Amino acid sequence: MSEVEALQFIKDAARTFNWYYHHQRPAYERGKYASAMTGDPGMPDVILCHPAGALIFAEVKARDRRNQVKKPTEAQRQWLTALSVVAQGTPLVHCALWVWPDHRDEILWRLQRVPRATPQSPLVGALPELRSVYGIDRSRIIGGA
Repeated sequence: MSEVEALQFIKDAARTFNWYYHHQRPAYERGKYASAMTGDPGMPDVILCHPAGALIFAEVKARDRRNQVKKPTEAQRQWLTALSVVAQGTPLVHCALWVWPDHRDEILWRLQRVPRATPQSPLVGALPELRSVYGIDRSRIIGGA
């Protein structure tokens, strides 16, 4: 199974369980893959956001014809490490390295199980700071107070 098949599975599952799905497809140019993006390279393949207040960043790897898993690049490892630090302490943010098809059941489990944001959630506590910096109306975000 290819990474393309894995991404299609994740997209279908995300839609089934009402997640917003984002994946930036790379272009193949001059013998190399490249994405039209700005910023640091290595951003995970998939970003999933649920309206109930959950967020998933996932790097997706597939097994090749020899059943070997391609390892994340150094840039991908740095992103996964940084995002894992952010995700610690909150059930609302999850960072994953999903190997296809090995993690098929985990992907389904993760997308079926939607943690709910509450006024006590660590991220909700950061909203007053966002409001003051960006003029965000907290009452319109995840049932703010």
